Amino acid sequence: MKLADMVEAKPFADPAVPVLPWPEGRAAPALPPGHGGISVRTWNNTRWDYNRPARPRAVGIDDRPLWHGYGRMVAVVAPGQHLVEVRRDHVEGSRLVEVAAGELVELEYAAPHGFALDGVLTAPPSRIVGTTLRPWLLFLVFLAATPVVLSRSGASESLGGATAAVSAGLILAGLLVTIAWQVGVRRRGERYRAEAADEPRPVTTASGTGVLLGHTPRRIPAAQAGRAGLLIDARLAHTVRMNGFPVESSTSPHGWAPRPRLWIDGREHPVSWAHWWYMLAPGTHEIRFEVPGPALAAGAPGCEPARTSLNVEVPDGSTRRLRMDVEARTEVQPVRENYDDASLVDVRARLAQSYQDWEAPTAVAGFTAETTPAVD
Repeated sequence: MKLADMVEAKPFADPAVPVLPWPEGRAAPALPPGHGGISVRTWNNTRWDYNRPARPRAVGIDDRPLWHGYGRMVAVVAPGQHLVEVRRDHVEGSRLVEVAAGELVELEYAAPHGFALDGVLTAPPSRIVGTTLRPWLLFLVFLAATPVVLSRSGASESLGGATAAVSAGLILAGLLVTIAWQVGVRRRGERYRAEAADEPRPVTTASGTGVLLGHTPRRIPAAQAGRAGLLIDARLAHTVRMNGFPVESSTSPHGWAPRPRLWIDGREHPVSWAHWWYMLAPGTHEIRFEVPGPALAAGAPGCEPARTSLNVEVPDGSTRRLRMDVEARTEVQPVRENYDDASLVDVRARLAQSYQDWEAPTAVAGFTAETTPAVD
């Protein structure tokens, strides 16, 4: 892996959670006594037919953004369970890890090819999934070469009036092979996602319980006799804008939308931007889903959490799926005391290059979220 064309890993300012660099080829950093560590290595392939430029990802633990870019860093954490997420404008990987004092837990995230939405977060080694431009480029070469080969080989004279039909047949065959190639690669990628996924992880809080299935469920728990299951798929699509211009969400700490909250029949249960499973009594249940907003700048108008309520019937002995699609938008503004009027203009001019690790001091001026529920 080469980092020359990538945004190298760089921590956000978060003094409550120390972040230690762990360069490639170096020994792991020493952990403070009584603490554990979580290492996440993010990488991408820089070959010509891969997704370029490599858009950076943000890594967060327990709903706090810690660093962004490509490379490897270590978060110093207290012993216990911790939720690790990799995000850009949506969550690409979610994993719950158990850390003991003095233990270093290693994870790895592989960014996808150009034609895959999400990478894979798993225990190392991780593998790149998705398809590239290569099959279609080869098909274009085949498309251009087919009539030339038929003409120069003398096949056109032998075929006579059937030349056009034969050419069309060869091109159609090439197209079908290309499509089959792409479909096969995608299916292998989906199988790998499931194989690399974590086992269901039960989570218990003071008010409720749930089972984290992660970004791609490896398996869904079966409802016991006389009970029912509710599978919630919480999906986030988050954009960050400043003065009407889009900002790369992963390099801004404001691009980390807070995790949602969930109440079932008035009782709060754990949830995050991932698949979660809950064991319930059969029947109709009241679901309340809430998306809280981030802390706003001083003087900004307040924003209420986006709330959605609905009733869902879960049948005995089976699992009902509830998908919650959330479109969130954060408006940020430069912190004026850090700039004069001339440099503010320069900041706006650099917005188009924000993915290259631009971090102008900003504050949140507004936050909106819209939730669309769908019951399968």
